[in-house]
Parts: sequence; structure tokens; C-alpha cells
Amino acid sequence: MTPRFAVLLLTMFALFGCTTSRASMPHAALPYVSGEDMLISAYSLMGTPYLPGGNTPAEGFDCSGFVRYVLLENGVSLPERSSEDMYRAGWRPVSRDALKPGDLVFFQTGRQSRVNHVGIYVGDGQFIHAPARGGAVRVESLSLPYWQSAWSGARRVAEGG
Repeated sequence: MTPRFAVLLLTMFALFGCTTSRASMPHAALPYVSGEDMLISAYSLMGTPYLPGGNTPAEGFDCSGFVRYVLLENGVSLPERSSEDMYRAGWRPVSRDALKPGDLVFFQTGRQSRVNHVGIYVGDGQFIHAPARGGAVRVESLSLPYWQSAWSGARRVAEGG
């Protein structure tokens, strides 16, 4: 699904008052969610300011708070909060050339020796994330040298994959 299609879906849902809800599922079951639903939730948060430790649109998000919020919006409750914990949660690993919208993408940024950043793949080589201080939730290209060199892997959270 292209980012434009996701925005169109989001607009349609907002105009017609459509919502989706799922019963919360325990983390141990590692539920899979709809990639389209994840993108609708993620795109609705575009422009939300970055805040270290942030967990809600009202206060702002850091990267893992953003992804956790999107998952919660889609019925997936995670006891873990960090990018590293999400990376190790047990969802199926996905190669970079097999990414599908809704997959979680992980990075080791800076001089970190562990996964410390996460975003959601949106398609067409792009992902949505809460980048850093002074930033806001936005879409960026995985082909940028910074993200290529920081790449750690991906996990399939969206169903159908």
C-alpha cells in the first residue's frame, strides 16, 4: 500500500467515523495485526512532536513509544517498551528485500551496540517513525545512507505475511 493510499484511507475513516477495535491479546500470543490498520494509526500521528519517553499524542513520542502506541491502537499490548525489547519479542524476522507495510524496522544508531531505534515500514522503501529531539513523527527513506548503515533488521507484525 502506498503512503498516499494510507492517507486516503485515514481520511475516509475520519470522515465517516469508522473505527476498528480489537480485543487486547496477551503478548505471549504474539498477535499479528493488519498492516493497513497499523498504517492508518501511524499516519494519523504524523507531526506529533518528539519527546524522550513520550507515549501519547498529547505529550509526544519517542520511537518506541510511537510504535507501542500504534500497536496498542490495533489491539496488541506489549509489556516491553524499548526498541531492543520489541526487536527480541519473537515476531518473525523479515529480510530487507521482503518488507511489507506494517513490518517493524529496527536500527542501531550512533555508537550504540544494541538496537535503539524502531519505525514502521510503509512501503516504497520508506518508514514512519519518531526521529529525535526537535523532530516530529515523519516518513523517511530507508535508502538514506544514515539508515542503511544503522540497519539491524525487521520483524513481521502485520498479518498476511
